[in-house]
Amino acid sequence: MLFPLLALVLVAACAGIQAEYDSSSTGFHTQEKQSVLDFSEPLIPSVQALKFISLGDDSLMADMLWLQTIQYFGQGNPYGTYRSLGPLTDTITALDPKFEYPYEFALISLPFMHQTDYAIKIGERAQTAGLNNGRLTFYLASDYQINVKDYKKAAHYYEKAAKQPEAPPAAARLAAVSLSSINQQLNDRLVAADFWQTVADQTSDPDQKTWYLNWRDHMLLVYALEKDASDYKQKYGAYPSSFQDLINRHYISQLPVSPIQRQLVLDPHTGKVSFDRLVPGAQP
Repeated sequence: MLFPLLALVLVAACAGIQAEYDSSSTGFHTQEKQSVLDFSEPLIPSVQALKFISLGDDSLMADMLWLQTIQYFGQGNPYGTYRSLGPLTDTITALDPKFEYPYEFALISLPFMHQTDYAIKIGERAQTAGLNNGRLTFYLASDYQINVKDYKKAAHYYEKAAKQPEAPPAAARLAAVSLSSINQQLNDRLVAADFWQTVADQTSDPDQKTWYLNWRDHMLLVYALEKDASDYKQKYGAYPSSFQDLINRHYISQLPVSPIQRQLVLDPHTGKVSFDRLVPGAQP
């Protein structure tokens, strides 16, 4: 009688162990699968940990992390989003507040990676780092204008940029534009075009310059279409229901093609042109 009872207990114990193993194994494989999916996302230690590891040479650590950022950003396509880009550039500029290029890179790139908060944080850090670089201040002002819609802060930083070395010529003019109350939506499009022209003027890389100038031309195209929609409303009492209305009323002869291969969509309630998606079949 004792032997069957011990056997039953042993079987039950084995079953329990197997169940626990299966549960742990499932969790492990789930984590393993997720780690494979996230393999390209770099591990970013805290600033405090990196300062400790650097043994006082924070600039060298920032340089090493910047090289990692370049490698990370180079893995994908220019229309991708990179979750670690904001934390990486934030950490680099915190380690070495005088390292100018990560500031510029963050202010230009992060808003298009849905990380405007990081761009603003990093841009504000540049203002307290004693860099006195009008180009960085201009980019921060543009982010406030285009992406945050904080026109008061945008005007403040445009005015500051205009008084600093390396300031783009458009800074003083845009300080006034950002405070204009006349059709702010259209002003934003012109500010965006000026922004991309400025970025293009600052680069010596021909491929980057072409990409930036395409963005400039795209924003000028959007501005022109929204201006036509606004004029249409003034004349007919409502925004056009589609671009076809603008064609029928001879505002445009045909719908232009976006130089950055984006679908142009007209909102009949606001007259605003959105361009969130690529044209079907377009190669980024």
